[in-house]
Amino acid sequence: MVNDIAKETETIKIAVEPDREPEVNSALLPVEGAADIDHSPERYPTSEFHQFWVVLKRTLLFSRRDWTLMYLRLFAHILVGFLIGTLYYDIGNDGAKVLSNLGFLFFNMLFLMYTSMTITILSFPLEMPVLLKENFNRCVGLVVGAAMNVQNGVFLAPVMSVPFLLFSGFFVSFDAIPIYLRWITYLSYIRYGFEGTALATYSYGREKLKCHQVYCHFKSPTTTLEELDMLDANFTLDIVALIVIFIVLRVAAFLFLRWKLKTTR
Repeated sequence: MVNDIAKETETIKIAVEPDREPEVNSALLPVEGAADIDHSPERYPTSEFHQFWVVLKRTLLFSRRDWTLMYLRLFAHILVGFLIGTLYYDIGNDGAKVLSNLGFLFFNMLFLMYTSMTITILSFPLEMPVLLKENFNRCVGLVVGAAMNVQNGVFLAPVMSVPFLLFSGFFVSFDAIPIYLRWITYLSYIRYGFEGTALATYSYGREKLKCHQVYCHFKSPTTTLEELDMLDANFTLDIVALIVIFIVLRVAAFLFLRWKLKTTR
């Protein structure tokens, strides 16, 4: 009986081209849609803006929850602000205390610089394992700066900032620096920051300061800028220089991090 059924059953033949390999399409989309996806210029399934928004929310959430990054910095800023506000109270318009006021401006800049530098050095190396994982998984595109580990960073960062402090124009005026060393002043971001704050304070037609003593050498703001060798300085140039240095350092940090990720693989 089985043989009779087999004889009555029609044989189905499939024509196969001898020179063509069989193709298997396991996609859920039509072939045309699959071809469009294969040739799509997008690298990730989500847009760059969406990735940026997710990383930004994660950073803000991390900053709000991290005790060292948020609350201790806030406490330090409030405490230091109270101390310097009490110490330098009502000296900004006193011609006899111009040097103290310049020290106040310089200290504010250094405080903001070192607090930001220290937090970055201590916190970012802890994020390196996450960055390595996400980079290997091709999940997100992230641009950050990291140059070294915690031990080396804590030691080298203050040491590397010493030349920039020395050539900032606060300790030594620009005309007193030897000619063969003046080029370092153009690389000092502290120089541009201090010069900009000094110009904003004692330039733009500020009137003469009050003097409660017999003689005040710095009663005229022009005299202060002359002693600092900043009469020909340009406030706009200082802002542009700080922006350029910021961009250059970010790009350099990104290139170093990219090299570090490749060597870690």
